[in-house]
Amino acid sequence: MINLRPRYLLLTSVLIASSIFIPVFANAEFAEYYKAGIEAYKSAKYAEAEKSYSAALKAAEVASPDNRDVATALNALAGVYYRQARYSEAEPMFKRALAIDEKVRGPETAAVAGDLADLAKLYLRLGKFDEAEPLMKRALAIDEKVLGPHHQDVAIDLRNLADLYQDQGKLDEADTLLKRALTIDEKAVGPESSNAAVDLGRLGGVYKTQGKYFEAESFFKRSLAVNEKVLPPNHPNIASDLHNLASIYRIQKNYKQAEPLYKRSIAIYEKALGPNHPDVAGTLIGYASLLRETNREKQAAELEARADAILPSK
Repeated sequence: MINLRPRYLLLTSVLIASSIFIPVFANAEFAEYYKAGIEAYKSAKYAEAEKSYSAALKAAEVASPDNRDVATALNALAGVYYRQARYSEAEPMFKRALAIDEKVRGPETAAVAGDLADLAKLYLRLGKFDEAEPLMKRALAIDEKVLGPHHQDVAIDLRNLADLYQDQGKLDEADTLLKRALTIDEKAVGPESSNAAVDLGRLGGVYKTQGKYFEAESFFKRSLAVNEKVLPPNHPNIASDLHNLASIYRIQKNYKQAEPLYKRSIAIYEKALGPNHPDVAGTLIGYASLLRETNREKQAAELEARADAILPSK
Protein backbone atom coordinates (compact mmCIF):
# COMPACT_ATOMS: atom_id res chain seq x y z
CA MET A 1 0.00 0.00 0.00
CA ILE A 2 1.31 3.43 -0.91
CA ASN A 3 1.78 6.62 0.91
CA LEU A 4 2.01 9.56 -1.41
CA ARG A 5 2.12 13.05 0.04
CA PRO A 6 -0.14 15.49 -1.72
CA ARG A 7 -0.20 19.12 -0.94
CA TYR A 8 -2.78 20.85 1.23
CA LEU A 9 -2.80 17.88 3.62
CA LEU A 10 -4.36 15.75 0.92
CA LEU A 11 -3.05 12.23 0.50
CA THR A 12 -3.32 11.25 -3.11
CA SER A 13 -2.97 7.59 -2.46
CA VAL A 14 -3.85 6.99 1.11
CA LEU A 15 -6.73 9.46 1.26
CA ILE A 16 -6.78 10.39 4.80
CA ALA A 17 -9.66 12.39 5.72
CA SER A 18 -13.39 12.42 5.92
CA SER A 19 -13.22 16.20 5.70
CA ILE A 20 -10.57 17.74 3.47
CA PHE A 21 -9.39 21.32 3.36
CA ILE A 22 -9.45 22.63 -0.18
CA PRO A 23 -7.77 26.03 -0.58
CA VAL A 24 -9.25 28.95 -2.46
CA PHE A 25 -7.63 29.16 -5.88
CA ALA A 26 -7.52 32.26 -8.06
CA ASN A 27 -8.33 30.16 -11.12
CA ALA A 28 -11.97 29.12 -10.71
CA GLU A 29 -11.89 26.62 -13.58
CA PHE A 30 -8.82 24.94 -12.13
CA ALA A 31 -10.43 24.81 -8.68
CA GLU A 32 -13.56 23.15 -10.05
CA TYR A 33 -11.65 20.40 -11.85
CA TYR A 34 -9.24 19.91 -8.97
CA LYS A 35 -12.04 19.50 -6.44
CA ALA A 36 -13.75 16.97 -8.74
CA GLY A 37 -10.50 15.03 -8.94
CA ILE A 38 -10.23 14.93 -5.17
CA GLU A 39 -13.74 13.56 -4.80
CA ALA A 40 -13.18 10.92 -7.48
CA TYR A 41 -9.91 9.83 -5.88
CA LYS A 42 -11.53 9.58 -2.46
CA SER A 43 -14.00 7.10 -3.95
CA ALA A 44 -11.24 5.12 -5.71
CA LYS A 45 -12.61 6.20 -9.10
CA TYR A 46 -9.20 6.63 -10.64
CA ALA A 47 -10.25 7.04 -14.28
CA GLU A 48 -12.52 9.90 -13.28
CA ALA A 49 -9.78 11.40 -11.11
CA GLU A 50 -7.35 11.27 -14.02
CA LYS A 51 -9.80 13.06 -16.27
CA SER A 52 -10.48 15.81 -13.74
CA TYR A 53 -6.84 16.34 -12.78
CA SER A 54 -5.85 16.45 -16.46
CA ALA A 55 -8.44 19.16 -17.03
CA ALA A 56 -7.18 21.02 -13.96
CA LEU A 57 -3.64 20.89 -15.33
CA LYS A 58 -4.76 22.26 -18.68
CA ALA A 59 -6.66 25.10 -16.97
CA ALA A 60 -3.66 25.93 -14.76
CA GLU A 61 -1.25 26.06 -17.69
CA VAL A 62 -3.26 28.83 -19.36
CA ALA A 63 -1.69 31.36 -16.98
CA SER A 64 1.86 30.03 -17.29
CA PRO A 65 3.64 26.67 -17.52
CA ASP A 66 5.29 26.92 -14.12
CA ASN A 67 2.90 28.38 -11.54
CA ARG A 68 1.76 26.85 -8.25
CA ASP A 69 -1.48 25.47 -9.63
CA VAL A 70 0.42 23.65 -12.36
CA ALA A 71 2.62 21.98 -9.73
CA THR A 72 -0.44 21.02 -7.69
CA ALA A 73 -2.18 19.47 -10.69
CA LEU A 74 0.97 17.65 -11.78
CA ASN A 75 1.42 16.18 -8.32
CA ALA A 76 -2.19 15.01 -8.16
CA LEU A 77 -2.18 13.50 -11.64
CA ALA A 78 1.14 11.75 -10.98
CA GLY A 79 -0.42 10.30 -7.83
CA VAL A 80 -3.18 8.75 -9.91
CA TYR A 81 -0.65 7.27 -12.32
CA TYR A 82 1.35 5.91 -9.40
CA ARG A 83 -1.75 4.28 -7.98
CA GLN A 84 -2.40 2.63 -11.34
CA ALA A 85 1.23 1.41 -11.58
CA ARG A 86 1.88 3.75 -14.52
CA TYR A 87 5.27 4.61 -13.11
CA SER A 88 6.93 5.83 -16.30
CA GLU A 89 4.18 8.44 -16.65
CA ALA A 90 4.26 9.44 -13.00
CA GLU A 91 7.99 10.07 -12.70
CA PRO A 92 8.34 13.07 -15.09
CA MET A 93 5.29 14.70 -13.54
CA PHE A 94 6.66 14.36 -10.02
CA LYS A 95 9.98 15.78 -11.20
CA ARG A 96 8.32 18.70 -12.98
CA ALA A 97 6.20 19.51 -9.92
CA LEU A 98 9.34 19.48 -7.77
CA ALA A 99 11.21 21.81 -10.13
CA ILE A 100 8.32 24.27 -10.21
CA ASP A 101 7.85 24.28 -6.44
CA GLU A 102 11.56 24.76 -5.76
CA LYS A 103 11.51 27.77 -8.09
CA VAL A 104 8.19 29.32 -7.09
CA ARG A 105 7.86 28.41 -3.40
CA GLY A 106 11.46 27.93 -2.33
CA PRO A 107 13.63 24.85 -1.64
CA GLU A 108 12.72 24.50 2.04
CA THR A 109 8.94 24.52 1.97
CA ALA A 110 6.31 21.94 2.82
CA ALA A 111 5.27 21.69 -0.83
CA VAL A 112 8.82 20.81 -1.86
CA ALA A 113 9.01 18.26 0.96
CA GLY A 114 5.84 16.66 -0.40
CA ASP A 115 7.27 16.53 -3.92
CA LEU A 116 10.48 14.95 -2.63
CA ALA A 117 8.55 12.36 -0.64
CA ASP A 118 6.38 11.43 -3.62
CA LEU A 119 9.33 11.02 -5.97
CA ALA A 120 11.18 9.00 -3.32
CA LYS A 121 8.22 6.68 -2.88
CA LEU A 122 8.18 6.08 -6.62
CA TYR A 123 11.87 5.20 -6.56
CA LEU A 124 11.27 2.86 -3.64
CA ARG A 125 8.54 1.09 -5.59
CA LEU A 126 10.98 0.68 -8.48
CA GLY A 127 13.67 -0.70 -6.16
CA LYS A 128 15.92 2.34 -6.55
CA PHE A 129 16.83 2.51 -2.87
CA ASP A 130 19.94 4.64 -3.30
CA GLU A 131 17.92 7.31 -5.07
CA ALA A 132 14.98 7.13 -2.68
CA GLU A 133 16.77 7.45 0.67
CA PRO A 134 18.33 10.94 0.32
CA LEU A 135 15.04 12.35 -0.96
CA MET A 136 13.14 10.84 1.98
CA LYS A 137 15.61 12.20 4.51
CA ARG A 138 15.54 15.65 2.93
CA ALA A 139 11.71 15.67 3.00
CA LEU A 140 11.70 14.67 6.67
CA ALA A 141 14.25 17.34 7.60
CA ILE A 142 12.26 20.07 5.82
CA ASP A 143 8.95 19.07 7.36
CA GLU A 144 10.35 18.84 10.88
CA LYS A 145 11.84 22.32 10.44
CA VAL A 146 8.86 23.98 8.74
CA LEU A 147 5.89 22.16 10.26
CA GLY A 148 7.26 20.87 13.56
CA PRO A 149 8.02 17.31 14.72
CA HIS A 150 4.39 16.38 15.47
CA HIS A 151 2.76 17.28 12.14
CA GLN A 152 0.98 14.57 10.17
CA ASP A 153 3.20 15.22 7.13
CA VAL A 154 6.14 14.26 9.33
CA ALA A 155 4.32 10.99 10.04
CA ILE A 156 4.08 10.35 6.30
CA ASP A 157 7.82 10.98 5.92
CA LEU A 158 8.51 8.57 8.78
CA ARG A 159 6.33 5.89 7.17
CA ASN A 160 8.11 6.26 3.86
CA LEU A 161 11.52 5.95 5.48
CA ALA A 162 10.28 2.96 7.47
CA ASP A 163 9.20 1.28 4.22
CA LEU A 164 12.72 1.73 2.90
CA TYR A 165 14.28 0.33 6.06
CA GLN A 166 11.96 -2.67 6.01
CA ASP A 167 12.91 -3.42 2.41
CA GLN A 168 16.56 -3.20 3.49
CA GLY A 169 15.96 -5.56 6.41
CA LYS A 170 16.43 -2.85 9.05
CA LEU A 171 13.37 -3.96 10.97
CA ASP A 172 14.14 -2.40 14.35
CA GLU A 173 14.66 1.00 12.74
CA ALA A 174 11.43 0.60 10.78
CA ASP A 175 9.52 -0.36 13.94
CA THR A 176 10.76 2.73 15.78
CA LEU A 177 9.78 5.10 12.96
CA LEU A 178 6.34 3.53 12.53
CA LYS A 179 5.52 3.77 16.22
CA ARG A 180 6.46 7.45 16.14
CA ALA A 181 4.28 7.94 13.06
CA LEU A 182 1.35 6.20 14.75
CA THR A 183 1.67 8.42 17.83
CA ILE A 184 1.64 11.53 15.63
CA ASP A 185 -1.33 10.39 13.54
CA GLU A 186 -3.44 9.31 16.49
CA LYS A 187 -3.00 12.77 17.98
CA ALA A 188 -3.25 14.77 14.73
CA VAL A 189 -6.13 13.05 12.96
CA GLY A 190 -7.37 10.48 15.46
CA PRO A 191 -6.97 6.75 16.10
CA GLU A 192 -9.81 5.96 13.68
CA SER A 193 -8.31 7.61 10.62
CA SER A 194 -6.93 6.04 7.48
CA ASN A 195 -3.55 7.57 8.37
CA ALA A 196 -3.48 5.60 11.63
CA ALA A 197 -4.66 2.51 9.74
CA VAL A 198 -1.69 2.78 7.39
CA ASP A 199 0.67 2.92 10.38
CA LEU A 200 -0.99 -0.12 11.91
CA GLY A 201 -0.75 -2.08 8.69
CA ARG A 202 2.91 -1.21 8.26
CA LEU A 203 3.65 -2.30 11.84
CA GLY A 204 1.89 -5.57 11.12
CA GLY A 205 4.17 -6.06 8.15
CA VAL A 206 7.27 -5.54 10.28
CA TYR A 207 6.11 -8.06 12.86
CA LYS A 208 5.16 -10.55 10.15
CA THR A 209 8.67 -10.32 8.72
CA GLN A 210 10.05 -10.92 12.21
CA GLY A 211 7.88 -14.03 12.58
CA LYS A 212 5.78 -12.43 15.32
CA TYR A 213 2.50 -13.59 13.84
CA PHE A 214 0.25 -12.97 16.83
CA GLU A 215 1.30 -9.32 16.97
CA ALA A 216 1.08 -8.99 13.19
CA GLU A 217 -2.46 -10.38 13.15
CA SER A 218 -3.53 -7.90 15.82
CA PHE A 219 -2.20 -4.92 13.87
CA PHE A 220 -3.70 -6.12 10.57
CA LYS A 221 -7.10 -6.59 12.19
CA ARG A 222 -6.99 -3.11 13.70
CA SER A 223 -6.02 -1.59 10.37
CA LEU A 224 -8.84 -3.41 8.58
CA ALA A 225 -11.41 -2.39 11.17
CA VAL A 226 -10.49 1.29 10.83
CA ASN A 227 -10.37 1.27 7.04
CA GLU A 228 -13.71 -0.50 6.74
CA LYS A 229 -15.18 2.25 8.88
CA VAL A 230 -13.68 5.30 7.14
CA LEU A 231 -13.08 4.26 3.50
CA PRO A 232 -15.39 3.19 0.65
CA PRO A 233 -15.94 -0.60 0.62
CA ASN A 234 -13.96 -1.11 -2.58
CA HIS A 235 -10.93 0.96 -1.62
CA PRO A 236 -7.51 -0.64 -2.33
CA ASN A 237 -6.36 -0.04 1.25
CA ILE A 238 -9.04 -2.47 2.41
CA ALA A 239 -7.85 -5.01 -0.16
CA SER A 240 -4.33 -4.62 1.22
CA ASP A 241 -5.52 -5.27 4.76
CA LEU A 242 -7.42 -8.36 3.65
CA HIS A 243 -4.39 -9.70 1.81
CA ASN A 244 -2.15 -9.08 4.81
CA LEU A 245 -4.52 -10.83 7.19
CA ALA A 246 -5.00 -13.73 4.77
CA SER A 247 -1.25 -14.20 4.56
CA ILE A 248 -0.99 -14.53 8.34
CA TYR A 249 -3.77 -17.11 8.43
CA ARG A 250 -2.13 -19.05 5.59
CA ILE A 251 1.22 -19.12 7.39
CA GLN A 252 -0.59 -20.46 10.45
CA LYS A 253 -2.36 -23.03 8.21
CA ASN A 254 -5.72 -21.54 9.04
CA TYR A 255 -6.88 -22.00 5.47
CA LYS A 256 -10.61 -21.67 6.06
CA GLN A 257 -10.17 -18.14 7.34
CA ALA A 258 -7.53 -17.19 4.79
CA GLU A 259 -9.22 -18.24 1.56
CA PRO A 260 -12.27 -15.94 1.60
CA LEU A 261 -10.01 -13.02 2.49
CA TYR A 262 -7.80 -13.69 -0.54
CA LYS A 263 -10.86 -13.87 -2.78
CA ARG A 264 -12.31 -10.65 -1.41
CA SER A 265 -8.97 -8.87 -1.70
CA ILE A 266 -8.57 -9.88 -5.35
CA ALA A 267 -12.12 -8.76 -6.17
CA ILE A 268 -11.56 -5.31 -4.63
CA TYR A 269 -8.19 -4.82 -6.28
CA GLU A 270 -9.55 -5.81 -9.69
CA LYS A 271 -12.49 -3.42 -9.36
CA ALA A 272 -10.46 -0.49 -8.04
CA LEU A 273 -7.19 -0.87 -9.95
CA GLY A 274 -7.99 -3.14 -12.87
CA PRO A 275 -7.16 -6.82 -13.48
CA ASN A 276 -3.57 -6.18 -14.58
CA HIS A 277 -2.27 -4.22 -11.61
CA PRO A 278 0.78 -5.52 -9.68
CA ASP A 279 -1.22 -5.59 -6.45
CA VAL A 280 -3.62 -8.03 -8.10
CA ALA A 281 -0.66 -10.20 -9.07
CA GLY A 282 0.75 -10.16 -5.54
CA THR A 283 -2.54 -11.35 -4.09
CA LEU A 284 -2.93 -14.02 -6.77
CA ILE A 285 0.49 -15.38 -5.82
CA GLY A 286 -0.50 -15.55 -2.15
CA TYR A 287 -3.76 -17.30 -2.96
CA ALA A 288 -1.93 -19.72 -5.27
CA SER A 289 0.33 -20.66 -2.37
CA LEU A 290 -2.72 -21.51 -0.30
CA LEU A 291 -4.11 -23.64 -3.12
CA ARG A 292 -0.85 -25.57 -3.42
CA GLU A 293 -0.74 -26.12 0.32
CA THR A 294 -4.26 -27.56 0.14
CA ASN A 295 -3.43 -29.85 -2.81
CA ARG A 296 -5.21 -27.86 -5.52
CA GLU A 297 -2.30 -27.79 -7.92
CA LYS A 298 -4.23 -27.08 -11.12
CA GLN A 299 -6.00 -24.02 -9.69
CA ALA A 300 -2.74 -22.78 -8.20
CA ALA A 301 -0.97 -23.05 -11.55
CA GLU A 302 -3.74 -21.05 -13.22
CA LEU A 303 -3.42 -18.20 -10.72
CA GLU A 304 0.37 -18.23 -10.99
CA ALA A 305 0.09 -17.98 -14.76
CA ARG A 306 -2.20 -14.98 -14.39
CA ALA A 307 0.27 -13.34 -12.02
CA ASP A 308 3.20 -14.02 -14.34
CA ALA A 309 1.31 -12.36 -17.18
CA ILE A 310 0.83 -9.21 -15.07
CA LEU A 311 4.29 -8.83 -13.58
CA PRO A 312 7.15 -7.59 -15.74
CA SER A 313 9.76 -10.19 -16.55
CA LYS A 314 13.10 -9.66 -14.83
